[in-house]
Amino acid sequence: MLRNIGLVLWAATLLAAISAGAEPAPVVAQGSVSDLRTELDVLRGRIAQLENQTAKAPAKPLAGALNRRFVLVSEDGDYSMRLTARVHFKGQFPLTGPAEVSNNEYLELRRIRTGFEGKLAKYYEYKIEYDFGRSSAALTDGYLGLTHFGAASFRMGRYKVPFSVEELTSSNNIRFVERSMLNRFAPSRQIGASMHGKSGDFGYMAGAFNGAVSSKYLLAGRATLNVDAVTFGVNALTESNRGAVLPLDFRTDFGTRWFRYDADARSGGSRTQYGGDVSYWGGPLGVVAEYLIGEQDVALSGTNKSLSHAGWYVQASYVLTGEKATVAGVNPAKDFDPAVGGAGAFELVARFAKIDADDDGLDFATSASVKSASAVTAGINWYMSRHTKLMLNYVHSSFDSEFEGEKSEGGILARVQLNY
Repeated sequence: MLRNIGLVLWAATLLAAISAGAEPAPVVAQGSVSDLRTELDVLRGRIAQLENQTAKAPAKPLAGALNRRFVLVSEDGDYSMRLTARVHFKGQFPLTGPAEVSNNEYLELRRIRTGFEGKLAKYYEYKIEYDFGRSSAALTDGYLGLTHFGAASFRMGRYKVPFSVEELTSSNNIRFVERSMLNRFAPSRQIGASMHGKSGDFGYMAGAFNGAVSSKYLLAGRATLNVDAVTFGVNALTESNRGAVLPLDFRTDFGTRWFRYDADARSGGSRTQYGGDVSYWGGPLGVVAEYLIGEQDVALSGTNKSLSHAGWYVQASYVLTGEKATVAGVNPAKDFDPAVGGAGAFELVARFAKIDADDDGLDFATSASVKSASAVTAGINWYMSRHTKLMLNYVHSSFDSEFEGEKSEGGILARVQLNY
């Protein structure tokens, strides 16, 4: 390498001298000018060869931290693996209402997930992740995708059904300790196959997944459109689930079931769910609103009826320290570090959610059920770093009539989160 560098420097000096019309210093004693010019032509060819080799030289393999994440990447970038993990330690402290009466207070490891994801042979994506939280172990995601065509990529395995912007937002990035009551509409993860893609500001995902009844499939799809800092989304699902245990019941943030179907009630045919959402992320402000409707055929004691439940929520967040808010969270300008004066980032959050069961829903529900409930949540998030977050929420839920002798429920939820 030193010899090549020396040749390049000598050739550059020689070229400069000839261009200036100066007589170059002889390299070989008594050498003629023609001999020097011949040697110069050889060196020119060698320089061109070295430049060509440098241009084609592959990038060195990367094994370490990239964008603050642990990765392995091949020389050509066609193979990669990124390690992932999250730990969510949750505290639940009901102060009033049914949750407090039932002594529903606890500390828990809400999520302990670890896995890896990446790509193979340039066009194949993969992800494998297990969750060890709540004293059990289960596969959360495990899939393989084909990405040869960006506007029409394919995925197969176990992953989230494309339904509800709140459910599709990672638990690492939601602004509250728990998702809203409306999250009961979302089927979450299922085994299936789908197609997804994006063209400009338009994106979509649609697929078929295992349904509640064997050999019957759940069909679901979602489409989004970005307009500057605003994203509009619509989604729908349907399945034939006759005879299945009914999928919907409704709970407060503390897990109190305020609407539950009778134990003998079953699906009388099929279910269909649909809805839309709008999100705004601009500067330190984030606003998300979503509306969902769930229609279900219900059979009980010879009576069959189609019930329609509906719900919505609107949430807002604002970063007090001025950092940019995105759907993927907040990156502090300075991580919390007392040694250098870093404080991290602070974010205020608020949410209102409401669900109304069908007017005839109580005819198919347990005697303890009520028709509707709403919840107000307020809180603060402290982003100590990109990987660490502390969350504190106060939640107050109200019922349209007395539920277990109470008209409301309130308390505190907290989370300490570590993820990478």
